[in-house]
Parts: sequence; structure tokens; C-alpha cells
Amino acid sequence: MALKTGYITDDFSTLSGLASVAYGNTDLFREVQNQIINNSPTKVFDSQRPSDVFQSFLVSKDYFFELITSSLLNQYQQNEFFADYIDEIFGADWAIKFSEDLSKEFFLEIDADSQYGKGIEDFLSKAFNRLFVGYEDIPSLVEEVVFSIDSDHMLTSDVSFITKIAANNPKNKISIPPSNTTISLSQNIDLDKDHRGISFATGYISPQSYYSDIAYPGFESTSSTTPVTFKDSVLDGYVGYPANILLESIFNPSGAESLRDIPSAITSILSGSDIWNSTSVLGDLANIPGLSQSDRDIYEISLIGPRINNFLTFDPSTMSNGDYFDVSNLPKILNSDKEDGLPMSSRNFSNTF
Repeated sequence: MALKTGYITDDFSTLSGLASVAYGNTDLFREVQNQIINNSPTKVFDSQRPSDVFQSFLVSKDYFFELITSSLLNQYQQNEFFADYIDEIFGADWAIKFSEDLSKEFFLEIDADSQYGKGIEDFLSKAFNRLFVGYEDIPSLVEEVVFSIDSDHMLTSDVSFITKIAANNPKNKISIPPSNTTISLSQNIDLDKDHRGISFATGYISPQSYYSDIAYPGFESTSSTTPVTFKDSVLDGYVGYPANILLESIFNPSGAESLRDIPSAITSILSGSDIWNSTSVLGDLANIPGLSQSDRDIYEISLIGPRINNFLTFDPSTMSNGDYFDVSNLPKILNSDKEDGLPMSSRNFSNTF
């Protein structure tokens, strides 16, 4: 087990500053962030967007924003200065337009938050400042809205606590650690991997490659040769995959085989074991005549499998959905039809009589 050292942070701490203290190099801020992500108290939620986490706890998203709009309508009726501002800037139908725009602005602020310790009032304040440009008493609006939210027990048990969970996601905090706390950092770090154990060399591509439509590391070259790291990159892509249902089982439920189940020894995979080339549905297309090696490699990792939901191979006797049937399964009924009920397209041409 790696030894760790605790470092106390304050409001002025940065990831690069911690890296300098812990490892003597500010460029190692990524390794500090990786460890903060890995030890996050909200780790179970951190793979999701903060706004999705927030919404998942609400009884109803629509009810949440209706409650906010209702609170502002009350202030519109009671606060003369707010009413004058609304009438001058938005007009009579302001509440309808506001309700449509608020959810976008509010969730944008939660997802874009780059500081720890923010609460529901902070995100409402930023959203209101975007929507009510020029209005000088935003704090009073926020105070009344937060009071309405906290007083409504139909919404959820504790919106403020839920907001803190959603806002704690360390993956969108690009420069700072949690403040006024103790951060435990390993004395030995793996500079080649992220917090999930994914290699930067095979599991990541640069922004330049991404916007050049390059899907995997190693394909930057115009050479037709598939890089030896290709399958490593595919396997790396499955680590931490957020979906509970494997993608293969959606497209090819009868013959799916997850890459998660493949042994981790990459040497056996690269040597052409039966995982890829004989028993697996992922390798069924490897023996098609005329395929280049590059095409074979692509087929071997196809997420939907070679049969593409049986569109390429169809056997009516076993795969019928009711639109087609195998006439051999029909009962033998004595009648005057010499061709035993064959469909018209399968009959021999002959005279009617």
C-alpha cells in the first residue's frame, strides 16, 4: 500500500501549488487532481453531469421551476421596484419566457461551476444575473426563492444538501482543490495513468486529433497499418463506462460478448487467441475473403456484432417475427392444391386448369 501524506488547504490553494509542495513540480497538477477525484466523497455521483445528479433527486423538475416562478410572481405583486423593472424590460408575459429560460441557465451554472462549496443560492444568483440584467437587488430575489424552496416539503427532503452533492464534482474543478480540508496524496505516483488506471498513451487523444476526426491514438499517421496499441485503446474505453446496460446487448442481445469479459493479458489478445478469431461473435467476420487486415481489426471490435440484429442473416424457421414463416411448419391439410399452399412467389408457372 502506497504511503500518503496529508496537506492542509485554504482558500488560496491550487492544484499546481499542491503538486509543487508534494512532488516538487507544478506540472504534476494532473496527478494531484486524479487522486482528489479518486478519493472524492461523492465519487458514486461524479461520473454523471452535476445537473443530472441534481435532477435525479427532485420529485419533479417542472415542479421545482414552477415553485421558483411562483415565488417571483409573489415578489412581482409585492415589490414595486421589481414590478417596474419587469414591466419595462419583459412586458406582461414575462413569467412564461422566464420559466423556459431559467432551467437552461440554472443547469448551465451547475455544470460550469469551477469552485467547491457552492450552494443553491449561488447558482440561482448567477442564473438571475443572466436573466435579470441590470436589476440591482438580485440578493433579495434569491433569498425569497430559497426560502420558498426550503419551505416546500413536497419537492424533496433537502435541496441545499443535494446541491452540495452535485456541486462537489471534482472533474470540473480544473485548477483548485477543496479548500480548508486535508488532502491525502500518495508519495509515489504513476505518471502514465489517470485516476481510473487508464493509460494516457492509449486511452486519450489530443484536442487536435479529436477535431481532426481521429477516433483512437495511433491513427494520426496516413499509413494503412493498424497500430499495435489499437486494442489497448478499445479496452481502455470500457473502463468506467457509465451505462448499466452493455452496448452490445442492446444491438445484438443473442450473441453479445462484452470486452469487459476479455482477459487482461494483452499479449494473448495480440497473439490471435480464440477470443477474437474463433469462438467470439466479434471475430466472426475475420474469415471473409478479400478483407484487409485493417478492416479485420475494425470488425473484430464491432460493438453491434457481425449480424447487426440479424439483418444480414435471416432464417424464417428460427427468427420469424410473424411477417415471414417457414411453410414446412404448416399442418398438412388435404385439399386440391397440388403445391401444398406454397405462396405465389414460390409456385411453378402453369395453366390455371
